[in-house]
Amino acid sequence: MGISLIAAMFIFWKFFILNKQVSELRAKTDFALQSDTLIKIEYTIENDLGKIADNFNSLGSRYTGQLSQLGEYANMHKEHSELSGKMQNIETSFSQISLITDIGKDITSSLGLNQILSKVFKYIYSSMTIDEVHLLVEKNENRYYYVIRDKNVQLVTKTEWINNPDNVLNWTFVNNKELFLSDAKANYEQYVFNPITLFDNREAGSVLSIPFGFNTKQTGSIAILSKKEGAFDPYQLDFVRSIASYIAVAIDNSNLFEALDGERLKSESLLLNILPSDVATELKQTGKSEAKLYGNVSVLFTDFVNFTGISEQMSPTELVQEIHKNFTAFDAIMEKHGIEKIKTIGDAYLAVCGLPNEVEDHAQCITKAALDIQEFMQSNDGKFKIRIGIHSGPVVAGIVGVKKFAYDIWGDTVNMASRMESNSEAGKINISAATYELIKGEFVCEHRGKINAKNKGEVDMYFVSAKK
Repeated sequence: MGISLIAAMFIFWKFFILNKQVSELRAKTDFALQSDTLIKIEYTIENDLGKIADNFNSLGSRYTGQLSQLGEYANMHKEHSELSGKMQNIETSFSQISLITDIGKDITSSLGLNQILSKVFKYIYSSMTIDEVHLLVEKNENRYYYVIRDKNVQLVTKTEWINNPDNVLNWTFVNNKELFLSDAKANYEQYVFNPITLFDNREAGSVLSIPFGFNTKQTGSIAILSKKEGAFDPYQLDFVRSIASYIAVAIDNSNLFEALDGERLKSESLLLNILPSDVATELKQTGKSEAKLYGNVSVLFTDFVNFTGISEQMSPTELVQEIHKNFTAFDAIMEKHGIEKIKTIGDAYLAVCGLPNEVEDHAQCITKAALDIQEFMQSNDGKFKIRIGIHSGPVVAGIVGVKKFAYDIWGDTVNMASRMESNSEAGKINISAATYELIKGEFVCEHRGKINAKNKGEVDMYFVSAKK
């Protein structure tokens, strides 16, 4: 009986202690579970409850580690999402920059203003909701206004539109400021006194206008108009700014090209005054011109009679004016008959027919020209009388020198033509036997007999008086 009571009391005490330990372990685990992370519980009993505590702590450590990794993963995911967004923004910006660059290359490669404006409209129209593009260009201190609508470029001449101070182009250009209105109908008074309208007088809902220039010089302004309110956003503002910059560069390039083309035409005109057209073309294409032999041409020489004596009685200005008047008339006569003027040497004039384009009637053409010169000098009240000489035969023609080069002809035919001129008489046309044989059936010729020509001996000469 006593032993049984003691055993019962011992069991009860063990149960009480175990129950207390379980309650303590439960309280600590509950506290740990309620925290943000599983904190380690302090428990030193070496029994099954102690093993439970150890297992709990081990599980808590693993759980805490997993929470930490999960946090790191969450941060990494967040950073990855942010990075992906940034990369997407960068790619979008790069695409936009590439697009603007390609547009810029296309616009600035255009040399005509209409071509520039057509491309501007194409790119703006494909990127924005617009109804019209207006453009002001200042050139040589004059302003030119253009409207681009329905893909057509129109030069505006309507003075009431051009001179309107509330014209958005004028406001932007004069003030050198941007204008950006999402609700132009409500906010136009911030800039102008009257509502901003399209070219057909409809009121604009959205307006975007940018001044532009090149090398610090303002050269124009561009306005984009839409009937719709809120049609434009900040990105489109940047887009039009870029377009405006390219327009400025393209217009400057166009002006330079026009100036260069003008200088090129002047240079070509000057070159054609010096050289035959075929020779000038050959020189431009190859940088040189080969001398050529022409077998059948007619050469004309003229000279003023007693030039030295008469010129001494004239002032230098009067002398030059008189020579210029006569030689200008001779030039027109040569052009009329398709004859190539070679040069003037003092008061002498040298021309040739039959080059660079060979013709069968070279002697006839140059004789007609000589008769025209004779008629001009007879009707002219000038101070000089003229001698004319013609000879027909072969010559060599080409360019002499590399600086201040000149097209010239050489050969015995040239020398003989000079002898014909020097053996002529005032107001007369003296031709050689070679020329006479080519024209005798068409012109009235007077045989002068054999006349001594310097270094040539006795040669037959003829005066030509008229066409039969």
